[in-house]
Amino acid sequence: MSGPLELGFKAFDPHELLPHAVAKRCGFYAEEDVEVRLVDIALRPDVPPPPAQVSCGAATLAAAAGAQVQIVLVACAAPLFWLYGRGDEPLRAGARIAAYPEAAPPGHFLRTLLERRGIAATALPCRDDAARLGLLVAGEVDAAVLSSATPGPRVQAAGAVELIAFADELSAPTTGLAVSEGFLEREPRSVAAVAMALRRALAVIYDDAALAEDVVAASFGQTAAEARWTVERFRSSSTAGGLSLTELAPTMPR
Repeated sequence: MSGPLELGFKAFDPHELLPHAVAKRCGFYAEEDVEVRLVDIALRPDVPPPPAQVSCGAATLAAAAGAQVQIVLVACAAPLFWLYGRGDEPLRAGARIAAYPEAAPPGHFLRTLLERRGIAATALPCRDDAARLGLLVAGEVDAAVLSSATPGPRVQAAGAVELIAFADELSAPTTGLAVSEGFLEREPRSVAAVAMALRRALAVIYDDAALAEDVVAASFGQTAAEARWTVERFRSSSTAGGLSLTELAPTMPR
């Protein structure tokens, strides 16, 4: 293809972008003879997304709504989001939760967790982790959903307590590589090259935790302790070397 392949993302955090960041650091894209450029698609609902994206949770919802999209590589098979509270007390009926928009994948995940517990809570959509954590610390809400952009040690230092790790209870292809069917037909070599670079990056994340932690610290502004926490949780929820949906299906009982 002429020009770089545009790779869409929803959140600039390790959950979505650690494999990409490692692939760039290690030169895997260059070795696979493909140029990749990131494109933020979170705030462009009126613009068609690029033909490839790492946001597999969003791609799954789009496919369910009829979009012609395929997930060709699953990097994370569980959602890296956490529900934090201001104390050790479990979430109660009537709780106010600083959350993601209802239609976003984390919004779906939160509803599933609340329904399983039989808890009627109010989810309040907030713009980002900073707002959600700020509302929680200020006592404006009872709980907050946070992403890998805000690592656990930082949240705990602010006085919050982890209540639920979404990945402990839910399985879903949340990050990896999703492409439009038309693009897959037109550019199979480019898709294969990006998928291979990301597979190689996942192998490095598993085999070299120190390098992965250094990439997290440099690319996502985390301290060494925060990066260690992030990589541990990414590795526990990711698929070593990457999987296709067909390969992943037998491992997803939840």
